[in-house]
Amino acid sequence: MTAPAFSGRGHWAPRLTLGLPAVDAAHRDLLDELARLADMADAEFPESYARFVAQVEKDFREEEDIMEASNFSGLPSHREQHARVLGGLHHVARQVMAGDLLPGREVVALMPGWFLLHIETMDSAMALCTQGEQASV
Repeated sequence: MTAPAFSGRGHWAPRLTLGLPAVDAAHRDLLDELARLADMADAEFPESYARFVAQVEKDFREEEDIMEASNFSGLPSHREQHARVLGGLHHVARQVMAGDLLPGREVVALMPGWFLLHIETMDSAMALCTQGEQASV
């Protein structure tokens, strides 16, 4: 059995490193933000959740730009997964902003597990392709 890639509820671990500094930093920041959101007071949660969703949008777009630039063949399925996650985050954001925090708290609890799987599968494949492209230049 391997150790979890993050300690606690979302803290970064070295084995999550993909070798793409900007992507690694974004992943680290998102995991840290999920940990903060998990412990956040209800009064602060809605605004912070909205900022989190905006940050995920930005980070996904930057990741997709990297994939486009390297002609990554897995871009369509990777983009689809990003879109599905963002769709769920936006759906829940509407509920959170209307005062129903429970769905947002549930998403915050589930996201680290999804994120870990995404990094170890889809993002790892993207990093291998991107690094291969950079090495051939």
